[in-house]
Amino acid sequence: MKDRQKRMLRFLLNAENNLRIEEIAAACGVGRRTVSRDLDLLESWLSLRGARLERKTNKGVRVINYGKDPAELLALINTPESYYSDLTPEQRQNFILLYMISHSREMKIAEVALTFFISDTCVWNDLAQIEERIDGSGLILQRMKGVGVRILGDEKTLRMTFLRVFAEVFSTKVIIPYIYCVRERQVPELEMNKLNLLLENLNITGDRDTLFPLVTLAEELLDVKFTVSAESFLYFYLMLAGRRIQSGCTVHEPVPPDCHDHYRGAASLVLKKLTWKTMSGPIPSGEIDLLCLLFQVCEWGDLRTGRWDQVSPYIPERALHAGQKLISVMEEQRSEQYYLDSGLEKTVSAALAALSLRKKHRIPQWYDDWEGPGAGDFPGPRTEEAVRNLLREGLGIEGDRQDIRTLFFLFLAAEINPHQFLRHKIRCLICCFEGIGLASYLYSIIRHDAPELDIVEATAVYNFDQRYLDLNRIDLVISTFPIADLDTSLLIVPLPLDRKTLQHAIDGAVGRIRRGDVRRITLPPILEEEKRELSVNHVLGFIGNFTVSRWCGPIRLKEVIRRIAEEAAPDRKAISIIEKDIQRREDLGSLILPEYGIRIFHCKSSAVQEARAGLFQIKPEAPGVPSGEALGETPPLTLMIYLVAPDPCPENIRLMLSALNVALMERPLLREILSRGDEERVRLGLFDLYHSLL
Repeated sequence: MKDRQKRMLRFLLNAENNLRIEEIAAACGVGRRTVSRDLDLLESWLSLRGARLERKTNKGVRVINYGKDPAELLALINTPESYYSDLTPEQRQNFILLYMISHSREMKIAEVALTFFISDTCVWNDLAQIEERIDGSGLILQRMKGVGVRILGDEKTLRMTFLRVFAEVFSTKVIIPYIYCVRERQVPELEMNKLNLLLENLNITGDRDTLFPLVTLAEELLDVKFTVSAESFLYFYLMLAGRRIQSGCTVHEPVPPDCHDHYRGAASLVLKKLTWKTMSGPIPSGEIDLLCLLFQVCEWGDLRTGRWDQVSPYIPERALHAGQKLISVMEEQRSEQYYLDSGLEKTVSAALAALSLRKKHRIPQWYDDWEGPGAGDFPGPRTEEAVRNLLREGLGIEGDRQDIRTLFFLFLAAEINPHQFLRHKIRCLICCFEGIGLASYLYSIIRHDAPELDIVEATAVYNFDQRYLDLNRIDLVISTFPIADLDTSLLIVPLPLDRKTLQHAIDGAVGRIRRGDVRRITLPPILEEEKRELSVNHVLGFIGNFTVSRWCGPIRLKEVIRRIAEEAAPDRKAISIIEKDIQRREDLGSLILPEYGIRIFHCKSSAVQEARAGLFQIKPEAPGVPSGEALGETPPLTLMIYLVAPDPCPENIRLMLSALNVALMERPLLREILSRGDEERVRLGLFDLYHSLL
């Protein structure tokens, strides 16, 4: 009985009333004709088990069970007989092979026939096919008259054959949900029940509460997170190994030279915990080495730096060279600059080293068979042949189509999700002719909004040349003014700053740089409804509103922001708005001039119409104990300045605030005047500063 027919029977048994053909078809996702054919089969099946399927025109279909419990009928479809009857001859032969390897003993033909619900003749025919399949693999089918049949071969080959056939029989679409349902202790459904029953008949079930923690232990010891396919592979290998060791079948082959101490230590500890109930003596070195090899060929799903530092000494030079050549081949075939991706280079080299080991020791691979890329993304014949030649010449192995597809997935992932790998960051230089204050502000904004950039420097110097950029390996210059005679990509940012436009422009510039496209990009200026020239009235209004206060006692950030909001707010309703705007700006990064002991709080806020500014002269709590130490500043703060601009900010206000930022860096006399906190002298100092701008 097919799974569809079992679902249909369950649907009928659980229904309280008659069901129409259309309802059954919709529930099972099939057509009316398919439902009619399946109902014919169910009618025959139910009649042999003391029930009847009633079908009436214009009324529908129902099951008459004559007092039988519907649960009894449902239980009848979950039997080994019903499952094995659905198998094709090839699938049944695979199950018989798995059954014979897992039991590691002679067995009668009648036992096999009884287990799989087939005749003795069918068993003999299946054994003949199995014998042909294993010919040349190192295994033999031994037939002993009066004793039975048995699969013989060295232990390593037996286990690898079991895993290879097991991977052919059970899809990862079934195995992986089964494994993680076990892990999460969820109730299995029909397919899970079916798989569980088949595993029990194969006699390879184990203590699930023990096996999965052993896989997790291996990941912790190796500092790696395997993919779900690799975890499932290790889960069933440990299940098989525990069964074989308990039966007295162990691996005694010599130690392969490919096993490394880093993996051997983890394999030894995992096997000790697996066999502590069944083996009292030391674990054979062959068992440890085989598990060690499986650790080395399992696919890892994380790219932590620590992981690479641990395994890189064990990756042969030829795998590293082959990885670099493969990247060059894929760059040529795919027109992508993969060399910018340091994580991809490491991952490809590790994957090639694992592939070489797997081919050498004939270790099967449990490939993912989930939905992959479309036909357009799959490597074409030319790319496939180029990769195949590289594997043959660089590593001396013959890669099949699935091996090439798995390698191709790594490059496809780098294109689809560039943040999955540790990329070489684009080195960036920020230039603001308006002053170091604005440069620091732009630095904080870009560092927060563009983590893919490595900002080397933020400066107000504008007379550098191409040699300076080449010496510091600068890939991108972000500037508020044009710079001539540069071969490096240049992004010109107009003021006032628009963060969304800047973010979009940076994304485009990064993409062009990774593609090797170097050009000059100028963002369009932001159009403002009100763009006024700086006048005497603006300057006098700004200076007149500039507040001078003293701060006594410990400095706590929330208290400082609250005090600034109270002084800058035109009314009580605006206090909370300004407070949030300052905090939001501080979250991007603090603006501190540590060599002068000055901290600047600045933001744009819709709660003000004109610029608000002021200072707090910090007084020590006790002699020799500066209050600035409360914020952890070294050296301690002596002055705090706040600048609150309207949002949007007109050009004249931006110019005034920018000039004050620059003056704090370039005018020692102004810094001294502000630090003394004399209100009259502060206003005179500010007027002297802005006199040159009028």
